[in-house]
Amino acid sequence: MAQNMDTLFIETSEAIAAAEYMKTTAENILAKLEEIGVEMEKVDSEDDQLYFNTDGGKKPAALKQELDENKAKFDNFKAQVDAFADFIIAQANTSQEN
Repeated sequence: MAQNMDTLFIETSEAIAAAEYMKTTAENILAKLEEIGVEMEKVDSEDDQLYFNTDGGKKPAALKQELDENKAKFDNFKAQVDAFADFIIAQANTSQEN
């Protein structure tokens, strides 16, 4: 069964804008993760209990470690987003040249 697929066209300027938005959004998320990390560094005493969860099972240091692990995963994700966005921009620029 053959199916007729319409071809999708997108303006190169729209593709570039969308790619730049992807990169900016990822950068903003990374900045927030870093900001949270800085604030968590300010917790010097477990007695403050500022970041304890409801059952008291996670101490600030454990939560900071969890944040650092998740940030490292996000760093990898952001690198992939940036690479894909750069690919889109390069393709759009190439099509504008032709």
